[in-house]
Amino acid sequence: MNRPRPTPVVNSSLRPRPAASGRVVPGRPISEPPRRVGSSPRVLSQPLPRFDGGGSRIPRGLRIAVLGGVAAASAFGVLKIRDVVEETQHFPLQGVSAVGDALDDPALRDSVLAYADLQPGVPFFGIDTDAVARRVEAHPFVREAVVRRSGADTLEINIHRREAAAILRIDGASYLVDLDGEVMKRVRAGDEANFPVITLAPTSESVVEEGVDSPTSMNTEVSKRRLSSLTAAVGLVEAATTVGVIDDVSEIVEVPAVGFEVVLLDGSRVRVGADDHVRKLRQFRRANAQLKAAGKRFSTMWLDDARRPERVAVRLRSSVETRPRGG
Repeated sequence: MNRPRPTPVVNSSLRPRPAASGRVVPGRPISEPPRRVGSSPRVLSQPLPRFDGGGSRIPRGLRIAVLGGVAAASAFGVLKIRDVVEETQHFPLQGVSAVGDALDDPALRDSVLAYADLQPGVPFFGIDTDAVARRVEAHPFVREAVVRRSGADTLEINIHRREAAAILRIDGASYLVDLDGEVMKRVRAGDEANFPVITLAPTSESVVEEGVDSPTSMNTEVSKRRLSSLTAAVGLVEAATTVGVIDDVSEIVEVPAVGFEVVLLDGSRVRVGADDHVRKLRQFRRANAQLKAAGKRFSTMWLDDARRPERVAVRLRSSVETRPRGG
């Protein structure tokens, strides 16, 4: 008796292949692409879009031009808004204040405000604070100025003051100088002039030098020497301040080929040479105290012996030179 043959079991996950007899094994159709187990056939059946710009209807150059136009319009709008804010009269300047080193000097404060050259009522946000600072720094007694807005209607000027240290007398004119040796201004009537006077040696004595032959080079050399001499003289003023004898100093005189002499208020002279001024002025203070204790006064004191720096030579005043005391 013939028994029917069992139907073979086909694994559906395998790609169908032709049987040996040429028949196709039942399973997934041949035209269906293979897929990974557990993946969604819906996702795989949707091709991913390509963003290569090939399908865009707007040319690339036109898009760049449009974006550039938008950026330019935005910048122009910002500038116009700024111009309107800076020029508007709805935010006028109401006040200007000077602070810092000018707080304790009403005269300096008033002159700083005059140099600022600002009038109440001008558009507050249109003020160029850097330009105001430059105008204030042109003041002879201002070393540095910082200008900033305070609130919505007030400017604040913070200054660092320059201090005068001496009066430079040169070429028939007198100038205030600070401790850095910088000329501040010409001394005029009404200026405070209670400072030691610096008198530099005549420039005609400094012209002859090897290699200096043209007028231009001679003038340059003279200017360099004057600047060097002024710096040294101001250093001597600072040394006198450090030692505590500055109130006795009337004048500092440059002596060619020697250095400097300090002229005191009573007319006596102390020759201190070109260097080591702090030590020499301390020597002067001790020697002067000893002379006063002995009831003597000097007309000239030499402290510039380079071979014997501890030596102090003194020429005493005669009775004729001594000024009468009291009434």
